[in-house]
Amino acid sequence: MRPSVITALLIAKLLVAALFACAPSKRSFADDPVVQTLYNRVQMVTFRSTVLEQDKSFTVVLPQNYDAAIDDWPVLFFLHGSGRHERSLVDVQSKRDALKAGNYVTILPDGDRSWWIDSPYGDYGTYLEETFAVAENLYKLSSNPKHRAITGWSMGGYGAVRYAQTHADEFSAVSPIIGVIDYPRDQSSFPEDQRYDIRTEIFTSNPSNWPAHNPMNFVQDLSGMSVQLITGTTAFDRTMNQNFSAQLTAADIDHTLTILEGGHSFDVTLENAIPLVVAHTNAVFAETLLGDFNGDNIVNLADYTVWRDNLGATDESLIFSAGDGLNGVDSADYELWKTNFGAVSANASSLPTGSLVPEPGSLMVFAIAAIALFRTTKCSGLRRTFSPPR
Repeated sequence: MRPSVITALLIAKLLVAALFACAPSKRSFADDPVVQTLYNRVQMVTFRSTVLEQDKSFTVVLPQNYDAAIDDWPVLFFLHGSGRHERSLVDVQSKRDALKAGNYVTILPDGDRSWWIDSPYGDYGTYLEETFAVAENLYKLSSNPKHRAITGWSMGGYGAVRYAQTHADEFSAVSPIIGVIDYPRDQSSFPEDQRYDIRTEIFTSNPSNWPAHNPMNFVQDLSGMSVQLITGTTAFDRTMNQNFSAQLTAADIDHTLTILEGGHSFDVTLENAIPLVVAHTNAVFAETLLGDFNGDNIVNLADYTVWRDNLGATDESLIFSAGDGLNGVDSADYELWKTNFGAVSANASSLPTGSLVPEPGSLMVFAIAAIALFRTTKCSGLRRTFSPPR
């Protein structure tokens, strides 16, 4: 081969290599999510899902007092219905304003028509875990179940209940709205206007596969959560929700069932249900008794011992996340305990004799604690408070 031909081939190879080197590569958001402001206190986050191998987004509604410098923000995860998406609620002003009444961060993921579970349609249950992890990292969301709740409407109501059941140690409240929650199952036992076709692309056409996906068969996994069921007078899911309520009652699980005027509707029933869910979630999160460092629903001397033994720790979960949420376990948490000494949660069923009145020996405890405080530099900063709905 002549030198001129060899030279030409080498030049051609270099040009091809240069073209590939200059070609724009697909942006990956896994480590660098893109945050876009949509409205006041409303953002959209785009990231690369490694589970679904595609770019996905979720929207975020921030509370009035949100401060990115503060950790451990309470959170409500809100799952949409079939045919909707992550912006379906926030793009409607009335629904957006209703969500803004929450004293917590609201995360609204995009789940396509997946029913929010791992299925032949895609691994959307695993993807939901991935989405929550991205949101938790970006917005410093709480990992304490007392500060986490999940809701959704229609398909999202189903997804919220199933996710709460399979992650029962992660949530304190679940609130399905017009949820399809006695499903999938044989529909013949329902009244004709209360039936819903089985989505075989998700649940398959084999009835033997359905019981493993029906939330009705796992109501006991909601034990310990505050359960709020909302349906409509003419909604096809009304019978499902009434059946689910009866099953919760049989399992001795406290819950509420609200039947609003209307059907399985985005514009009517959902519009009226959102304020109920926001109020319920605000109330659940407000039940955290600050200073109750051992979680026994009473602020007493036992909590001082827990604080003392964990003083200096960076993780407030060691004191049941009942401190001020700042700077780990420090003297500011002691001040909360001192201020709330003697307080009792509404969840306390009985009190040990003398549990609220310090014994004479406790004076020595206070003296020791006071000396310790003089030796400790008091940390300053904003304190997060959970206010009950007005």
